[in-house]
Amino acid sequence: MKNKFALLVVVLLVCLFSFGSSFAGLGEGQTWQSFNAINRAFNVTYQNTTNDPIQIAVSLKSSSGPGTSSIKVAPVATFSFNVAEINLPAGIGFSIPYSVIVPPGHYYRVDTTSKITWGKWSELR
Repeated sequence: MKNKFALLVVVLLVCLFSFGSSFAGLGEGQTWQSFNAINRAFNVTYQNTTNDPIQIAVSLKSSSGPGTSSIKVAPVATFSFNVAEINLPAGIGFSIPYSVIVPPGHYYRVDTTSKITWGKWSELR
């Protein structure tokens, strides 16, 4: 039992030192970048091409009617799962923010219905 525990500790330390030096944590050496409709669009797939996790923060408004928005994240560009989802009531006069973390190499997209308008799109990268 002691040998198994010692082996587990050694494996964990090797992993920690091997990966710890090549991957920064979220926010380490990263800054918030603001995007607009020229750089980002709803219902379009993007990829985190960095070696570090990034955070996507989006704020949205609804215009003439109720609407739905979701953020999808996946290791491949086919999505089967909403990581985050919000339902906005009609004519809301303020932005509602939500965000997700995207692992390195993963794909992400913000899907919306036609009733949703742009608030702000920022990425910590």
